[in-house]
Amino acid sequence: MSWLFYLLEANLYLIIFYCFFKIFLNKDTFYSLNRYYLIFSTLISFLMPFFKVGIWSKEVINVVENTAYTQQEITTNVTMIQHPQIVESAFTLNSFIFTAYLVVTLLFIFRLTKGFISIMKIKGLNEYGIKNGIRIMHLEKSNAAFSFFNLLFIDPELENQSTIRKHEMAHIKQGHSFDILFYELIGAINWFNPVVYLLKKDIKLIHEYLADLEVTDSEMKKYDYAMFLIKRSINLQNLTLTNQIFNSSLLKKRISMLNQNKTAGWVKLKMLFVLPIIFGMLGLSTMAFTKTYGVLDLYSNAIIKQGK
Repeated sequence: MSWLFYLLEANLYLIIFYCFFKIFLNKDTFYSLNRYYLIFSTLISFLMPFFKVGIWSKEVINVVENTAYTQQEITTNVTMIQHPQIVESAFTLNSFIFTAYLVVTLLFIFRLTKGFISIMKIKGLNEYGIKNGIRIMHLEKSNAAFSFFNLLFIDPELENQSTIRKHEMAHIKQGHSFDILFYELIGAINWFNPVVYLLKKDIKLIHEYLADLEVTDSEMKKYDYAMFLIKRSINLQNLTLTNQIFNSSLLKKRISMLNQNKTAGWVKLKMLFVLPIIFGMLGLSTMAFTKTYGVLDLYSNAIIKQGK
């Protein structure tokens, strides 16, 4: 069950990284920095189990010489042939856990694929034109506006068209759809970890902060923009893979951050505190977990013992 131990170890690191984010970084206005922290800490979480520091553990590697079998080894082998071991049933607890995990994972992947197909169907029915490499889809009488990679979906009758387009263009130019797809895949594989669902919500929230910042820096004053969002915010169709400007579930926190004073630049130094956390994780990976999957030793300290 090395796959299960690997996932449990990786998800432990993911939880630790996320707790650091919520405690130290969540309320700061360094949105781009927070975005990259979440992405790279997630990647590190799933790479960390493959690393260890040999100097922190003493291993003895037995090297057995290629010599002729002893009489005792021959007798043991003959005994094993005469009295073969009983083959265990193929249906074990391990196989049951793996099957259950795989079924749920496939259901999540199916749901993700279904969401992608839904967006492509909307695209096929509503394509309006291409502008600067962005495909624009008109959604008549929908009161909706959202984006997905280089696709911009918008109701042409919505007011403040330039503001909405600037907001969605920020999502497209900054590649936010890649983040969403990445975390949806992480969620499908690690559906048993509640932190994954919080991460998916937080990464979308950071996307909205970044897009809101683009608008309020050049297009509209913060108060007017907040009132515009409140006026237009509605319960929209749940399109998991998209960024939606009028998403009511994120509205309260977005308006709160619009009124937040910019965090002082020196506060970025808090990010350095993640370094001892990473060293601590390397210690866990080295000393607390027995690895049956491939491991990259960063500093080997193994003692080689010659055997006969």
